[in-house]
Amino acid sequence: MWFNMLEAGNARSKEGTIRKMLEWIGASVWHDAEVQQAIEAPTLTKRGVSRKRMATLVLDKYLGEARDNTAIENPEKLVLKSNENRPSSPDLAKIKRRKRLNNILNTGRMSRKLVQLTSLGILFDPNIWSYVKSQEKVDKAASVFQADSQKMKFISILDEQVKLLVQKGQPDLAQFLNLLDFHSIMPLREITNLRAEYGLEREPVPQSYMEMALDQLVEKISHMLGKNSLSDDDSIMVNGETELLCGMFDRFRFKKWLKCYDIAVALAMTDIPAFMKVGRSISLHKKDRKGKVTALSEPFSRWKKDIDMYRRESKNSKVYFCPVNISFSHFSLLEINEQTQMIYHYDSMVSGAILRGPRKDTIVKQKVEEAFKDLGFGYIEAPTPQQKDGWSCGLMVIRNARQRISGLSVGTWADNVDPDRVIKVVVSDLQTFLDNDAVQLNPLSKKRKMMAEGVQEPNRSSKRLKKINKAS
Repeated sequence: MWFNMLEAGNARSKEGTIRKMLEWIGASVWHDAEVQQAIEAPTLTKRGVSRKRMATLVLDKYLGEARDNTAIENPEKLVLKSNENRPSSPDLAKIKRRKRLNNILNTGRMSRKLVQLTSLGILFDPNIWSYVKSQEKVDKAASVFQADSQKMKFISILDEQVKLLVQKGQPDLAQFLNLLDFHSIMPLREITNLRAEYGLEREPVPQSYMEMALDQLVEKISHMLGKNSLSDDDSIMVNGETELLCGMFDRFRFKKWLKCYDIAVALAMTDIPAFMKVGRSISLHKKDRKGKVTALSEPFSRWKKDIDMYRRESKNSKVYFCPVNISFSHFSLLEINEQTQMIYHYDSMVSGAILRGPRKDTIVKQKVEEAFKDLGFGYIEAPTPQQKDGWSCGLMVIRNARQRISGLSVGTWADNVDPDRVIKVVVSDLQTFLDNDAVQLNPLSKKRKMMAEGVQEPNRSSKRLKKINKAS
C-alpha cells in the first residue's frame, strides 16, 4: 500500500493531495498567527470596548479582501449558480465562502496537529483525510502510530519523499528502498523483489556495508564452530538438510565463481510454494581426476525421473527449476512450467547469435528436448539480464530463481543487475537462519571434499550423501 503511493503514476495524483494538505496547513498557521496578533492588540468598538470573537473578525477581513479582488479580476464569480440559474445575494455568497474557508482552516489545523504528533510522512497515508476529520480522530491515529516504533520510523523515512514530491514532482524510489533496508523496516527479500520489479537492481551496494555484513556472518559461524578463523573445508548444515561450505564467503568477498553447492544452499533458504520444485544443479559434462571435461549423454535423466514421480503423485500443474552447469565454467537456470507448457532457459551470458536471432540450437536446448520430448512443451531462450563479468553467473541463477519463485519476471536482455545485491540477500538470509537456530554443525564428508576439489558435481541430496558415506 505505502510503496504504491510512491509509484510514478500514483505519485502525481498524490502530489495534488499533499500539496493541498501543505497549503491548508500553511493557511491555518497564518490564520492562527493573525488571530493571536489581533488578541494581543485588539481593535476597539465605537464605545471603546475591546472586540471579541477575533477569529471571526480576521476571517471577515480576509473574505472582504478576497471579495474585492474577485470583483476586480473575475466579477462573474460573484454570481453563484442555483437550480434557477439566478444570481445569489452577497450574504449567501459570504456564508458559503466562510463555511468553506472554515473547513479548510480546521482541516489544516488538524493536519498540522497530526504531523506534529507523528511525522510529515503521514501525509502519504491513503487514509489521511479520515484521520483529520476531528481532534478525536487525530489523537486516535497518532496513538496508533506512536505505539509502533516501526511505523514511526517508517513515516519518518517518508519525510524526505514528501519534500521531493513537492519540489521535484516525484519521489526517489531507490533512496526510499535503501532507507527501508538500512533501518530493517521490511524483509530484505521483499525489498529485493521491489528493486527488481521497478528496475532498481543496478544501484551498487556500498562496499563497506558488504564487508561489514560478511565479517559479522563469518564471526558468528566461527564462534559456532569454536574457531578463530574459517577454512574452505569447514561446513555447517542449513535447516538440517543442506550443507554449506564456508569457502563460499571468500568467493563472495573476492568475486569468485560460485560452486554448485553454494547455489543449492542459497535456494534452500528461499520460501518455495508447494507447487514449485527446485532440483540440484545438473552438469552437462563430467570431469575426471585429471581434469578432462567430456559431455554427458543423458545429463537430465535423474531430474526427468524426479519430475515423472512428482507428476504421478499429483495431477496439479507444477513448476520445476534446476541450475545447469555447462562445461564446469558457467551456470544457467532451467524452468519447466506445466501451467504454460513451456520450458524456459535463463542464461546470463548468451551468445550474440542468440540475441540477434533466429534462435540457434545450443547444447542446453538439444539435451533438454531429448530428455523431455514426451512432454511436448515448447522451448525458449527467455530474455535475461546479462552479467558484465566472468564470475557472477551463479549469483544470477540465484537471483533469477528467486524472481521466478516469487512469481516475478527475471527482466529483459537490457536490464542491469548488481551481483552484490544478490550476495547481500544470501548473507541476510544466513543471518536470519543463524538468529533462528536453523543452522547446525556438520563435518565435511569425503564426497564433498572431492566436489570441493572440482572432481565431480553433486547429483544427490545431502541426506542421501550422508547415508552413502555411512554405509561405506
